[in-house]
Amino acid sequence: MVLLGAPSDLEILLRNYAAILSLNNRVIHLFDNFYWEHFKIKVKEFSGIHLGSKLKINGLIVHDTDDDVVSIKEAKKIAKGWTNAQFIETKGLGTVCITMNCTKKSIIICLNRSNS
Repeated sequence: MVLLGAPSDLEILLRNYAAILSLNNRVIHLFDNFYWEHFKIKVKEFSGIHLGSKLKINGLIVHDTDDDVVSIKEAKKIAKGWTNAQFIETKGLGTVCITMNCTKKSIIICLNRSNS
């Protein structure tokens, strides 16, 4: 599995989304209720570090230090929990560029190295 610029905590993701759209606290509360009613998930408890600890497959996590949408701290949380994953920190690619510059060939090479 490959994660490129992925967020870890659902709460941070939803709060950032709300901030981008200038949503008020009522809408944030509706997010919380929606996830609980439909998925029985408490937003504050949904975290990549916990999910990552359950993954038994090898993986690759790539995140750029200049990502202005999802903080690199999020990827580090996932990597901390997902012990079978290789974490690669890039610099100067930002958010969109990281997905455009990581070609399938380079991802396959990185995955093969982590599986050796």
